[in-house]
Amino acid sequence: MKKIFVALMAVGALLTACDKNQKEPRWESNEGVQLSEAERRTVLIEEYTGQDCVNCPTAAGVLHKLEEEFPKNVIVVAMHSAHSGMARDLENAEATRLAKHYALPSAVPMMMMSRMPFADNKNFNSDYLQWPNSIRKLINTPKLADIVLGKPEYNEAEDKLSLSIELKPAPTLSDQQVGLVAWLVEDVVAGQKLLNGKTKEDYQHHNVLRKVLSGGEALVVKSESKTTLTATGLKASLKDIKNAKVVVFIHKLKGGDEVLAAGLVALGSGNKPGPNPNPETNPNPQPDGKPELREGLSFYLAETDFNSDYSLKFVRLIKQADSGYEFKFTEKPEKDGSEYQIGMPNVFIHPGKNAPAGQYQIKVEKVSHKGDASVGLFSVCVLGQCNSAKNPESYEQEINVQPADKLAAELVQIHYKVPANNPPADGTEYKTKVTISDMSGKEVAHCFVTFVFKKPTE
Repeated sequence: MKKIFVALMAVGALLTACDKNQKEPRWESNEGVQLSEAERRTVLIEEYTGQDCVNCPTAAGVLHKLEEEFPKNVIVVAMHSAHSGMARDLENAEATRLAKHYALPSAVPMMMMSRMPFADNKNFNSDYLQWPNSIRKLINTPKLADIVLGKPEYNEAEDKLSLSIELKPAPTLSDQQVGLVAWLVEDVVAGQKLLNGKTKEDYQHHNVLRKVLSGGEALVVKSESKTTLTATGLKASLKDIKNAKVVVFIHKLKGGDEVLAAGLVALGSGNKPGPNPNPETNPNPQPDGKPELREGLSFYLAETDFNSDYSLKFVRLIKQADSGYEFKFTEKPEKDGSEYQIGMPNVFIHPGKNAPAGQYQIKVEKVSHKGDASVGLFSVCVLGQCNSAKNPESYEQEINVQPADKLAAELVQIHYKVPANNPPADGTEYKTKVTISDMSGKEVAHCFVTFVFKKPTE
């Protein structure tokens, strides 16, 4: 039986002295980071992600750069939640519980920043291009407390961990209750789908949530306080104990769940930190041709390359087509349990003279095999996010078509599922329709995407 024990050696209080009459979150007025490292707040980033999310490596790269820039002020934890439909073997029950608790949308990538509200008053955000600005602003607020973690003592024979935790509150804090949480996280090498639709089997996942060591025990802290965390049963949740770390944070118990302070300590040597090296790239990309600005909205295929953060870089135009065109692909599927998943190459959307950049609606729907629940949409990646298709027949969302000079920015990628236990014959075609409409619902353009099934060699 697994045991978790938190021994309180001294008690005190920690809670933010936040003026409830403030009209803006307290980091909104700051530009850049001016405080010294010792003065800054440490921000906990809960990064909701998934192994089947092709855009998630790009978002992870954004966060990794911030960790490099602020190594003592940014802690990222990868949350693989079942609610997204994108998790595989890294799925974690606590990540799923928290996603449900905070009513997070199923789309990933998504992040929470010390569980603080953003400008829209939501405590989650999906626009990873804006994450650095928001995180830098929150870092540039005076820290509310220090969490000093001792050297972990791990008894391998007993699979038992002991860790001293010292809390040092800011002078402005007074007698209030806080919750103390400790998580076991791990750097894990496992499969990850990339923007080219292929799975990189040796992808390094960073700080993946594996186990709850302490689940929010209430503490009242005065002045400096010390706690000892004792936990057993770690190995069952890990691939390798040497790649494990402990993340400790304190949060409000009243007036929201704001994370007030956080700390991290490694249990072993760990994997080499940093982004995944050498994504599949064209070693000598030669730009050759760009899509035209036509009368109406159009679609195009392009050869692309990977930037170091896994974002796409336009290389050359392969095919541009007007409304009504059918793209047909023969793709070898990937087996995922009882299903095959077929991921189409990226189709990009290009504005036109009569269809300028801006907000539109996109609908992806089955044209063939309607009503057959064994085949259909698995997920749709649009606008930098991958969304699980709750309905295999159709999927809809808003889309922000980018200006003509931002190439390879607005992609649509469909992942289609077919049964693996009773697979279709080679050459079976699965036709889908992609429709772009204006915000009033009037169609602007459409194209067809047809998958030609080819069973992989076992």
